[in-house]
Amino acid sequence: MTTWSGAQIARWLTDAGFSGDEVVHGVALALAVSGGADHYQFNPTSVPSTERRGLYGMARHELPTVCYADLFDPVQATEMLRVVYLGQGNRWDWHPVHNSGAALAQEPMIRLMLKQPAPGQPAVDTGGMMGALGRMVGARKAIQQAGVNRGP
Repeated sequence: MTTWSGAQIARWLTDAGFSGDEVVHGVALALAVSGGADHYQFNPTSVPSTERRGLYGMARHELPTVCYADLFDPVQATEMLRVVYLGQGNRWDWHPVHNSGAALAQEPMIRLMLKQPAPGQPAVDTGGMMGALGRMVGARKAIQQAGVNRGP
């Protein structure tokens, strides 16, 4: 069993066709479900086909009818996550960990990790190179003015 970083999970999600907030929520889902472990397995009822497995904790009944994907392989699991996500109309509410709010609670940390701004919030704008030059020139003028005011 390997435990993967959020950055690696984000790469798999991006490679599978997820983007923006989908990547953030996909990473949050994986970390909330399995902690990033690719061989996660959970079967609280011991009822066949209800077992959740793999990085995203998916159950066989959520997958397409004919599915030979190995959910313990993170790349195949991510591709199946994309299939299910699209099949559900680009929604996450089919997954119990999404519905519990556990994935949503992870999103602020994931956004910081991936350096992605929250929806509706612009990225921090420092003014770029021109802003930095303007601040330096302003500081230089303030130092010069302080020297003039100090007198002989």
